[in-house]
Amino acid sequence: MKTKIIINISIVLVSFFSTTFAQFPLEVGNRWDYVEGWWDGSGNSSKDTVTYTVISDTLLANGKVYYKVIPENYFFFKQLMREDSLGIYFYDIYCDKEWLFYSYKLPLGLYVPIGNNNCDTTDAPKIYKSIDSSSNVFGQTVRYMKFSYEGGIDNFYTAGLTLEYGFTDWSTADLYRNYYSYLLGCKLSGNVYGTLTSVNEENHLINNFTLKQNYPNPFNSYTKIMYALPENLFVNFSLYDCLGKTIMVLVNERQGPGVYSVEINGISLSSGIYFYRLMAGPYIEIKKIVLLK
Repeated sequence: MKTKIIINISIVLVSFFSTTFAQFPLEVGNRWDYVEGWWDGSGNSSKDTVTYTVISDTLLANGKVYYKVIPENYFFFKQLMREDSLGIYFYDIYCDKEWLFYSYKLPLGLYVPIGNNNCDTTDAPKIYKSIDSSSNVFGQTVRYMKFSYEGGIDNFYTAGLTLEYGFTDWSTADLYRNYYSYLLGCKLSGNVYGTLTSVNEENHLINNFTLKQNYPNPFNSYTKIMYALPENLFVNFSLYDCLGKTIMVLVNERQGPGVYSVEINGISLSSGIYFYRLMAGPYIEIKKIVLLK
């Protein structure tokens, strides 16, 4: 009888620890494939697949290891991120500080300020956990958490995540469009879950120079721009006003082949038309961007 009791207790302990201490899957080589799209009130819509990949890890001066994910995504994947038992951290290069962005232990409905390129959190946007429950993902019942971020009546988003598979979905909206993303498949520690996009589709993207239109556009605070490089080049990515004056230098460094993204913070800018320019070796392209407040 004692032996049976010990065995049963062991099984319960193993089950408890495997569930409670699952880790968010940050590992070099891991990738996630999402369907991303938008729709508006006029019935217009568009969608595509986007692949995010952990390409490297790096030890910073604070003694902690961060993982670099490309392309960067304002809603969940930042280029420098790490995870521990408390939650997911982003390292903010603008403030030279890390933020605990998604706190696993945050009580439901409690609003907390977050930095994210805003070093003074006095008037910073707030984030709260709206769901902490269970969900079935790729045939497995896992803990599912959804966080909601509010930056104004026309600027908010939600992001859902699991510890086993990472981010599963996000959605956001502005005055003009509704945007969404959901996890199609992922490759974690060499294991494939769900459906991955074809290798040929990925290679096509990085065999050519690509500069995409920012989204959302028009925007009222933050917007994201993706671009692709087919080779190792020195890159300059800058924002200009209508008179050709440089407003921001967003990238000024050598980058290897791959897909990248930059984020423009327009909080301190006036409404109007701006232009962003990508210069990478022989490649130069300029696109228009509209800021409305």
